[in-house]
Amino acid sequence: MDMIKNWVSFKSIKWISLTLLLVYSATPFINGLGCDYQQQYERDDFSFYSTCKFGYAKSVVHDKATGEVLKHEGLLGKRGDTVIFIANRVTRTTPHQDLHSNVYSVMHNDFLYIAKIIHKDKEDWIVMTYPYYRLQKVKTLGKQSFW
Repeated sequence: MDMIKNWVSFKSIKWISLTLLLVYSATPFINGLGCDYQQQYERDDFSFYSTCKFGYAKSVVHDKATGEVLKHEGLLGKRGDTVIFIANRVTRTTPHQDLHSNVYSVMHNDFLYIAKIIHKDKEDWIVMTYPYYRLQKVKTLGKQSFW
């Protein structure tokens, strides 16, 4: 009898743990449903423009040196200062011959991007780790999440 009680207890702990894990994993994407923003930044070598509405983000990266344009579309999640972007569609114009000649041209290989957003003095700074660590000041209009 005790063994059956332990087995039932183990099953309930298993289901509670699984439910908590699913809620924890889904929370950033539920929060991301509140996004309604436009974002952009420019540098000498490339420009970036992004929009998000109801958790679906679209971004365009333009490599000024090669003229190549890379477009990402996908789901956006936000937990605290961490932004998670899972691309479900990546398109690029005129593929470049040497894919690794420019560090931004390898961005078409990945579908998961994670960044930190720092809000300081009414400005937004993005700490990106892909394709290398960099800090970028961006202009953001709108809200990025519910909370």
